Amino acid sequence: MRLDLVKHIICLSAILISGNVLNAQSTYTTDYSNWKVDSLIIECPEGYRKELIQDLQYTQDHWRGTENPMTATFIGVDFGDYFHIDFEDSTGKSFDFGFGNNDFGEYELIDDTDQMIENKEYFNKQFKIYWEWKISEFPCCSGEYELVKAYQPSIVRLELVGGE
Repeated sequence: MRLDLVKHIICLSAILISGNVLNAQSTYTTDYSNWKVDSLIIECPEGYRKELIQDLQYTQDHWRGTENPMTATFIGVDFGDYFHIDFEDSTGKSFDFGFGNNDFGEYELIDDTDQMIENKEYFNKQFKIYWEWKISEFPCCSGEYELVKAYQPSIVRLELVGGE
């Protein structure tokens, strides 16, 4: 009788643990949209903090309420004032992962890293994007474009919608 009880407890524990592991892998819940902007900054050279705070406030406001995962179309890369990795959702809202600490997995979205050209194989393809706020190093602010460290929206997993 006691052995059966132990077996049941072990089975129930395994089910609960596996359920939590599956949930942890499929849903990213870290939400920095309500953090104070100062809390998103890890390192910032003197004289750039005010402008970085403004940039992060804009980013935080733009991403507030964004689904995770979300479905969006890869619309390319661009190197204007900064490097951009752009996606667009079905409502036309754009999402830029250019400053992110990204993990594209098996998908090489950038074909030529020297020229920063998007991979035509994935251009205008729809992806399911799992993302979270991760610490990233990126150039900031007008002037010298000094490197800063702060939390930025980052791709942690991509799935091509509809297969390849």
